[in-house]
Amino acid sequence: MKFLVLGAGRMGYAVAYDLIRSPRVEQVIITDTSVENLKKITDQLGDSKITPVELDVTKIEEVIELMTRCNVAIGCVGYAHNYELSKAALNAKCSFVDLGGNEEVVEKQFNLDEIAKEQKVTIIPDLGLAPGWYQSWPCLLQKVWTKFTKFGCALAVCR
Repeated sequence: MKFLVLGAGRMGYAVAYDLIRSPRVEQVIITDTSVENLKKITDQLGDSKITPVELDVTKIEEVIELMTRCNVAIGCVGYAHNYELSKAALNAKCSFVDLGGNEEVVEKQFNLDEIAKEQKVTIIPDLGLAPGWYQSWPCLLQKVWTKFTKFGCALAVCR
């Protein structure tokens, strides 16, 4: 499998670190606007599976071009980009997962579900921990339960 990791910060590094250890992974294209971050990852991980690419994720046509070469793209950039990256993944017919961080963005991504099903593309938004899943689970529970018990500070996240 071929993966595209968007963002070469700490989360992108961790994702690339795990991916290159799998024998099923052929290539990990990792992108960032920072050449320094890309060089650091390439030097530290030192694996021939890694292909660094300087990329600004707001240049969607360039993102789509890279996505078409991969099976799965993983968004390790700020949540503000996740909706557009999800649409780019649909355009490229590439599955996409992101680390989340904003409930409104995730709701917009959920609206792409029918298109994703038609194209046989998987979009998994909000898969990060905190922010991400940690913030989302109390809100999801609140929608399921008629009575919501206070879960410490997590309750403040829900509207």
